[in-house]
Amino acid sequence: MKKLVIAVLVAVMFAGCVVATAAPQDFIDRMGPVAQEIVPGYGLWPSAFLAQAALESGWGRSYLAVTANNYFGRKCLAEPCVDVWTPEYRQGIKTVELHRFQWYPTTRAAVHGYCQQFFRRYASGVPVYLELDASTPETFIRSIAPRYATDARYAEKVLRIIDEWGLKSWDAK
Repeated sequence: MKKLVIAVLVAVMFAGCVVATAAPQDFIDRMGPVAQEIVPGYGLWPSAFLAQAALESGWGRSYLAVTANNYFGRKCLAEPCVDVWTPEYRQGIKTVELHRFQWYPTTRAAVHGYCQQFFRRYASGVPVYLELDASTPETFIRSIAPRYATDARYAEKVLRIIDEWGLKSWDAK
């Protein structure tokens, strides 16, 4: 019983914690080219991808990002998965909950996983979006935020990262 309590406490300490050190610009320099290569192929915006990944993973330093290449807090859809204690907002109150998250073998696999979650199906090789507006990075973030995040300020936080770090420059390259 004592070992279980210690294991739970350690897991809670790691939930959302920074476990690696990297500057935000290092994260952008590492993830930007991957985002630019993959994300537009899905009709999505590298800037939105980079900002979400930065926010969700603490600039790539979270336990989940380091151990599972999961930069978005994507819940488990199919094995392999990892169990992680994570902060969630319920009726505006921050809680810590144990959830199963998707494990990805590579960063590239994680990027594809991120993009694929916004599609319902493919019709004749053309992706069909879940009812969302991807016409600009801003409309995309605002349209996914209510169904994607439990934090009521999620869209505001992601859009601030896009602006502060000039991430729209990755959309045009």
